[in-house]
Amino acid sequence: MLAVILIGGLIWLFSPGAGGEVVAPEHETLGAGDLMESGTTADGRPYLGASDAPVAVVEFADFQCPHCKEFAEDYAAEIAGDYLTTGDVRLEWVSVTFTGSESTEAAKAGVCAAEQGKFWPLHDWLFANQGTIANAGSFSRERVLEMASGAGLDVTELEACLDDPATEDAVREGAAVATELGIVNTPSFVIGDTVVSGTDIDALREAIDDALDG
Repeated sequence: MLAVILIGGLIWLFSPGAGGEVVAPEHETLGAGDLMESGTTADGRPYLGASDAPVAVVEFADFQCPHCKEFAEDYAAEIAGDYLTTGDVRLEWVSVTFTGSESTEAAKAGVCAAEQGKFWPLHDWLFANQGTIANAGSFSRERVLEMASGAGLDVTELEACLDDPATEDAVREGAAVATELGIVNTPSFVIGDTVVSGTDIDALREAIDDALDG
């Protein structure tokens, strides 16, 4: 019994959620050469793909959500290659904070990174350093600033932004949109009037194809 406790403690100690070493992401959402357009919509949502794409896919996600990490690292490149790089689809991001205080801290960092034009690089660093235990230090202020530095952000500017009440207001606005749409799971994708929950890539493709055909 004691051995199990010790082993469990060591796993926790060396997990990212326990404040372990910050690592660089293996997956880059923008891809080599920044082939996709990226920016921020008029209402503050970071996006990938052509700003005038006929179809918008709005992703509601939480940086502490393991399934959101799965989509980002296993499926996003596939969707980007087949739909975003063609100019047919724009992917927009809305942070939700279902998992707790560190989801809020990460979401605030995302808002600030978008202001510096660096949302997607920070997005990749955050998911690469997602902890195995929620709210256990993975997205502490210190670690988020270290990730931001790695992603190329101005850290001094980021700190001021994180402490600005308007930043948390922006996060709350995203959460309010999710509530209004009845979003209860992450990731969820809204395409017109259709909501696709989870990482069912075939269902997401079908919804996108239907929107493009319509």
